[in-house]
Amino acid sequence: ETVIDQALFDALKYVLTNERSVKIGNTALFNIALNPVLKVWHDARENPACTSVFGQDTCPIPDSSLLEASYNINPDDIILNETTLTIAFAKPNMSIDLGGFGKGYASEIVTDYLDSKGYSYILNAGNSNVKAGGINPNNDDGFYYIVLLEPTFESYSSNYYVTLKIPEKLSIVTSGNYQRYFVGSEDGLYYNHIIDPRTYMPSGDMENATAVSVLFDDGGMADIYSTAVYLMGYTEGLAFVEATEGLEAIWYLPEGSVEYSSGFDTYIYQLTE
Repeated sequence: ETVIDQALFDALKYVLTNERSVKIGNTALFNIALNPVLKVWHDARENPACTSVFGQDTCPIPDSSLLEASYNINPDDIILNETTLTIAFAKPNMSIDLGGFGKGYASEIVTDYLDSKGYSYILNAGNSNVKAGGINPNNDDGFYYIVLLEPTFESYSSNYYVTLKIPEKLSIVTSGNYQRYFVGSEDGLYYNHIIDPRTYMPSGDMENATAVSVLFDDGGMADIYSTAVYLMGYTEGLAFVEATEGLEAIWYLPEGSVEYSSGFDTYIYQLTE
């Protein structure tokens, strides 16, 4: 057992409770216990044999034996004790990764404080996580206007494909395959950082968008949803979004087309053709 502070305990309790709501079959598409598999790909990205040309990394892909190995990644084997504020693992060689929801969760803590003070704001927690609060005093309609940039592998793009009008208390979180990736030195394929717990591989099906942005009130859940919906692919992801109250999403597909859920047009100010 490891003693942790109350804030970390609360974060772990939050994610373990909520990540179970996003499953395909018996597999949670967002899983903080996936870290042993994530480490395989992290080590690949940090391999000393990697080379970089114009900012694009080329790295050896992980050995197949690592991807076919058995890992203890069941989140049910994470044991939290609220009395002693401890975390333990029921099986060996387990570890956790909080990166997939941490920004959204932390944003909620910050915005709860800002809301308690009556502030109006746009909180940018690193481009892919944005939350609006209060009534925008600079616009007569009270909305905040933000743009979503065109995702590209080539270089940073300043072009945008949609302008959104965002009311207060709404989070916008984006997941995509175009910023953190490497090219396999053996096959020339792109390997992104979003790992599918069903395959231990980066998402690579053409059904997967280049980017998906979700709108939801809770930033922590928006982070969880964006990863899971991205991994589902467009067709399955759309069905999930439509069935989830309060959740909307927009997909930027590989060929450059854009699709969005039925309620998303409420937030569209202008869609660039």
